[in-house]
Amino acid sequence: MSKIWNKYRLDTLLKNKISKYFIYAIGEIVLVVIGILIALQINNWSSYKNDRLLEKQYLENFLRDFKNDSSSLAYFSDTYPKKIEVLLQARKYIHQGIEIKDSLAFIDNMGYGGVGSRASMVESKSTYDDMISTGNLRLLSNENLKQSILYYYQMVENTKLYLGNLRTEYATFINSFSPYDSRHSFQLEPKDVQLAFKAFKTDEFLRLTNSELTYAYAFRVRVDLLCKINSHVIKEINKEINRFEYD
Repeated sequence: MSKIWNKYRLDTLLKNKISKYFIYAIGEIVLVVIGILIALQINNWSSYKNDRLLEKQYLENFLRDFKNDSSSLAYFSDTYPKKIEVLLQARKYIHQGIEIKDSLAFIDNMGYGGVGSRASMVESKSTYDDMISTGNLRLLSNENLKQSILYYYQMVENTKLYLGNLRTEYATFINSFSPYDSRHSFQLEPKDVQLAFKAFKTDEFLRLTNSELTYAYAFRVRVDLLCKINSHVIKEINKEINRFEYD
């Protein structure tokens, strides 16, 4: 009887030891898993924080680029009303033969009609190019802002291609008779004036004026649109940057 009891006690002790071992082992595994999860959480939080800091830096760079573009667009926006006015005046002179009281001033105005003919829109896109090449465009957490930025640069490219097909030789034609000088320091000779007014009466000048007007009107529409998009994006970028100040 005692042998059976001793065997029973031995079996019970072994079972208890095995149970305790399993409990200990499971506890060890749980602690390791918890440690890994905590480490991953800390790593994710650190990665998230770094991404947000990098996002803010990109937004500040975008803000600088868009403000630079805003100044360039403002130049074109301010220039084209007078350019269009001058070209319309040229058409009126050709068709109606209006009286010219100041020949030099009139020739100078015709030169202004060619302003912007050779100008090329050069957008500030270093930040955009960097984000595209590195794949960091994903860092922009505001999807609407991201799409607005992409749309803006797409419109700039489309505008350059579209207007490139509308460029004319108006400026070249005018400057061959009278070099355009915005400071009015260049003095025309009587022979220059005579040749210029003779050229203003030709069919070639009329065709060039019409083509330049088409270019000017198209440029005005595109610049107005880009100004609106640019202004909208600047406001949205400022909102995003301010949001970081309160996070």
